[in-house]
Amino acid sequence: MTKKKILNFTEEFILFLKDYIQDELSQSSVFLDSPFWEATKIEQKKIEQQRKEKQKYYNTINRLVKYKYLIKEKKNDKINLKFTNKGLIKLQKILWKTNESKKKLPANELCLVFFDVPEKQRHIRDLFRKCLYELGFSKTQRSVFITRNNVIKEIKTLIKNCELEKYVQVMLAKNA
Repeated sequence: MTKKKILNFTEEFILFLKDYIQDELSQSSVFLDSPFWEATKIEQKKIEQQRKEKQKYYNTINRLVKYKYLIKEKKNDKINLKFTNKGLIKLQKILWKTNESKKKLPANELCLVFFDVPEKQRHIRDLFRKCLYELGFSKTQRSVFITRNNVIKEIKTLIKNCELEKYVQVMLAKNA
């Protein structure tokens, strides 16, 4: 029996935002106004409780902006939120965390990832490596990772969000 992953409030909120952004894998944006708070289904027990809950969401949004997961722009009386590349990677990691059924490749197939990211982009390279481990990859060499999980779609999304298209190769290999 698999243990269900517990998400913190920020992770739950990022997943909630995903439903309001049309295409979560692009840098689409969402407008927040008064119907947004109705959509969150905050209990209407006390006005003060509602204000505290609203403030909690605003604080979370501000924290996500501070850590550069979101871009926040105010237009008229609306707040425009947009995922940054870092935010898209965080969203993808949360989706992997909540995905309980990891599909395996057929018995004779393996997914290989080769990369050579320049030293100038070390922080992105290290983040990419961490994401590979989270997807179930194991390291065979410093820049070569391998897995039996069927995560090709996730890898392509990760490569796009990290802007590493020219540094990474993904192969699906079959045993002879």
